[in-house]
Amino acid sequence: KAMGQTVYLTQVPEGHLFVLGDNRNVSADSRSEEVGFVDERRILGKVLLRITPFSKFGKVE
Repeated sequence: KAMGQTVYLTQVPEGHLFVLGDNRNVSADSRSEEVGFVDERRILGKVLLRITPFSKFGKVE
């Protein structure tokens, strides 16, 4: 945990995902009330390749 960051415990409802943006300070993601948890049925894509962290770079099974 970086200085100044607050940790909140939350429980993600079944069938939903908690999503985070890549720019924590300005991302509209599951931490905001406008976005909240995302229903799994709304996910349209599939992860095929992981880029970061570089130690885990490669194909996602």
